[in-house]
Amino acid sequence: MPGNNYRHGHCEGGRSSGTYITWQALVNRCTNLEAPKWVKYGKAGITVCARWRKFENFLADMGTKPDGFSIDRIDNNKGYTPRNCRWATPQEQGQNRSTNRLTVADVLFIRANPSLSAPALAKRLNVSRQVVRAAATRQTWRNI
Repeated sequence: MPGNNYRHGHCEGGRSSGTYITWQALVNRCTNLEAPKWVKYGKAGITVCARWRKFENFLADMGTKPDGFSIDRIDNNKGYTPRNCRWATPQEQGQNRSTNRLTVADVLFIRANPSLSAPALAKRLNVSRQVVRAAATRQTWRNI
């Protein structure tokens, strides 16, 4: 990974831009076996497409990182590619976590089994207890 970002204009006053830092971090966690998050990314099969190995291409595809946003993989089982990434707010990021996703069948199961505890249902469905409670009390999934 290049250490100097001056050639593409994403350094001001000796500091890298948020866009460049985001790009460096995603490449690092997917390719560097020594990176703290490599186990959850690179080892787990999350990759960076060949095009995005160059910052200039990442910038052309994603644009400049908006303030308060971060990179988000739309499908968390797929890697970093132009079709699978977006700039997302913290709220959007939180909603896209694997521990927050339920299917219609999951919601119906939760509601059909009120005697099961939220921790037991959460463990069985691999989601958080808060997600189970919200589905059970119709705070989410109201239309089901």
